[in-house]
Amino acid sequence: MRPPRRLLALALCLAAAPLGAQTPPERVTLRDGRTQEGRILGVVNGAVEVELIQPNGQKGKIGLPLSGIAAVTMPEPTGVRAGLAHYEARDFARALAELRPVAEKWKGLPTDWARRVAAVMGDLYLETGDLPKAEAAYAEFARLYPGGKASLRGAVGLARLALARKDNARARQTLEPLAKAALEDLAPAEADGALYGQVFLLLGQLREAEGDGPGALQDYLRAVTLFYQDRAVAAAAQKAADALRAAQKVSVP
Repeated sequence: MRPPRRLLALALCLAAAPLGAQTPPERVTLRDGRTQEGRILGVVNGAVEVELIQPNGQKGKIGLPLSGIAAVTMPEPTGVRAGLAHYEARDFARALAELRPVAEKWKGLPTDWARRVAAVMGDLYLETGDLPKAEAAYAEFARLYPGGKASLRGAVGLARLALARKDNARARQTLEPLAKAALEDLAPAEADGALYGQVFLLLGQLREAEGDGPGALQDYLRAVTLFYQDRAVAAAAQKAADALRAAQKVSVP
């Protein structure tokens, strides 16, 4: 007896499904162009640990130094998305609980999500009042991801730390060159604009603390009108500008 056509078609679909639904392999690409596939286990002592499956089914493990790695392809670990969502919602305690294990396990991994998690750790410690850990996290981020825009993010973090410690001289020394670079960047990328917004929010807070109301208002409004890519930062700058106007009746110079 021949099976009905509908059942036969269903069987063919089920048989074909695994071929198109296979999970992409996890892969490490080395700076010399070679690649290594396997299950990526974490970063230990500056090396990425990869579990390999031998042709006979046995498992082995190798460590690949971070210094020799150009890129890593792997799924985003559990906890990253939830932790960053808590961070954006300013629920810093829950964000720290989700992201700290990720930061410790994957520190220095050259992926966007690992870099993002490492970047916010200093902020999380700062927001939860642990200044020594915040300083250590900012320093570690600068060490793990040197150069480029990562340096800008690290500098913004150090400026936040200086302000928290009321070290206005150090905060100004960090922020003013960043502000100058921001105003010279006529078409910043979205990520850069978001960081520049933080620069002007912090600079406004610094000027306001020092009694420069007009200068503070100008910086707040730059974070609102020019570098608004980070909505939370733009909203905080607008709130600060409104409060400053109400309290001091100041205007932009």
